[in-house]
Amino acid sequence: MAKILGTLATKKPAHDDHVSGILVKRGFKYHIMAPEDLTTYTGLSLSTISQRVAIPCATPAPAVMSSLFQLAGDLQDVRDGPRAGVRVFGVINVFFEGGMVILEWNSSPIHDVFADAIAALILHITAENIGFNVAKVPPRLNIDDEHVARCTRQTLTEAFGSNSVNQETKETIVLTINGEECTVNLRTMDVKCENEKVNQIVTGIVTKLKASMMPIDLVPRAEEVVEK
Repeated sequence: MAKILGTLATKKPAHDDHVSGILVKRGFKYHIMAPEDLTTYTGLSLSTISQRVAIPCATPAPAVMSSLFQLAGDLQDVRDGPRAGVRVFGVINVFFEGGMVILEWNSSPIHDVFADAIAALILHITAENIGFNVAKVPPRLNIDDEHVARCTRQTLTEAFGSNSVNQETKETIVLTINGEECTVNLRTMDVKCENEKVNQIVTGIVTKLKASMMPIDLVPRAEEVVEK
């Protein structure tokens, strides 16, 4: 049995609601509180751990960036003072400095997994000792948003039945699933539903569908590789 404290206790949870927070044990008592309330109700405080990993890599930056795009999808340009790089998975900054690939991120269980995936990709390219012809680096994949939207619409209709579709536009589709209304943005793949279980189910479907339509090619094809 745990007692809810702070901002989490300001609203009474309804049946089947999920309460997410930090579990704190004091003697034989357990308390659940929001992270921002930790300092108020305990002597503890939150901190952010910033991690930095430098990986030796002789592969040209454009070739590495192409492989990163195949792994993670869209890359965001990022600048830290004079340094220019890319942001992968929206949370990992990648810089290229003098034969080194620098990874920087704020540590968390999820962010650390993303960083491990990027590091494994770079180490694989380096270990294979592959020479890249920069002029023949595979271009970025062109993801057809219209095709993704059509496939998402068809998949949701097949999963929950055509009768579940209440409203449909070019941008969104509104479904009724087990009496719960759920709205899916066909462009951003954002899912909005008050019922958390239904939200998780639909989010899982659209996320896996989009991921399956973005092929992963971690190393160049043979005809695009030249010897050093």
